[in-house]
Amino acid sequence: MTRDDVIDRAARESKDHRGHLRIWLSGGLLLLGVLALAAAVFIGRAQNDALADKVTALTARADTAEQAVGKLADQVRGLGAVPVAAPGQPGAVGATGATGQRGEPGQTPPCLLTATQCVGAPGKDGQPGQPGTNGVDGQPGQPGKDGANGTDGKDGADGVSVTRQYFDRDADGRCRNFNDFSDGRTRIDEGPAGDAACAPATPPPTTTPSAVLPTGPTLRRRD
Repeated sequence: MTRDDVIDRAARESKDHRGHLRIWLSGGLLLLGVLALAAAVFIGRAQNDALADKVTALTARADTAEQAVGKLADQVRGLGAVPVAAPGQPGAVGATGATGQRGEPGQTPPCLLTATQCVGAPGKDGQPGQPGTNGVDGQPGQPGKDGANGTDGKDGADGVSVTRQYFDRDADGRCRNFNDFSDGRTRIDEGPAGDAACAPATPPPTTTPSAVLPTGPTLRRRD
């Protein structure tokens, strides 16, 4: 083996190959740590948001329950009674969390969690009333006295009758229906009548025959 071979071999053996491996391992661990820290921050924020939504929902439920209890207490006072439990005061607000996190929700009185917890036990039913006594029948009434007879009415006037009915023509030649009455009224026009009911207005002229033919067989002229 020459001198150069000995130097080259010594140079190769003097290199530290494990150092490079340690550097790569350290870098990978550092990268995993950064990723784990980012995941933890993301999960923490998600949990904080979910917790905030839950607190908001619980607060709304508490407000609704408080309003229901207040209305129930007002109804009880309106009936003239004293409510067993009055609406509770809202709980203290929790301290603000570090690093921007929301504080814990305040403590809610147990009466506001469930509206039925603020309602007292129902009152007992009242005793039924005593039945009333039957009334006494009244005495039958006495019949009234007969009324007095009325006075006789005055005699009516004598009636008027038709003594005569006839048909005649008026001054204009129209056929009319006339009546005479028993009270002395005569020729009272009662309305129009058919023209056939009256005598003709002008009597037909009489004709005188110019010659009187003898009776007997009729003679026939021969041509």
